[in-house]
Amino acid sequence: MSEKTIKIESECKEKSKVLTDIIGKLGRKFVFVADGGDITVPCELIDSCFGDMTVAVFVFSRVSGIENVVIGVDPGRSNIGVVVLLDQYIVYKGVFRKEGCLLKGAILLKKYFSNIIIFVGDTPLARSLINELKTHNFKVVKVPENLPKFHIDYSSSRQHKSNTKHVYDALRIALYGLYLYEQGQLQSFD
Repeated sequence: MSEKTIKIESECKEKSKVLTDIIGKLGRKFVFVADGGDITVPCELIDSCFGDMTVAVFVFSRVSGIENVVIGVDPGRSNIGVVVLLDQYIVYKGVFRKEGCLLKGAILLKKYFSNIIIFVGDTPLARSLINELKTHNFKVVKVPENLPKFHIDYSSSRQHKSNTKHVYDALRIALYGLYLYEQGQLQSFD
């Protein structure tokens, strides 16, 4: 993929610094420009609460043409692991500290993507998140927590080990959930 230039909508130039920081996390293939970019990011997607996720999904979708969004969520007491896939490609992985930030980001993504499915680990902590997602008409699938584990050595991770565990658990939930859903073994709440 050649380098893609990204610009911000003209009515929110004050968010340029936030967008520049987010783009820096996406890799060397993306560069922020003031004018004439290949991809224009809507103002509402740029936010310090959820922007890492929303901008990554929007930008990678525009580059790849992929519109199918799969979100895996590992709900925890203080850390919510999240992985977002466009088809089989991981475009975002991270940890949210607040359920509200994840919800706001997901709701905004729904404005730009019609095919979003969210797989949530089935724990007591997930109930409020699942209920909130259902009120916004998301396709939500509860995934049993007793699925096979990945064998991963967290010791070499650059991130804090507990954050890495939440991200890998969210990936496991997304991948196994998608597989079981496509096999007809899990049902959505839509």
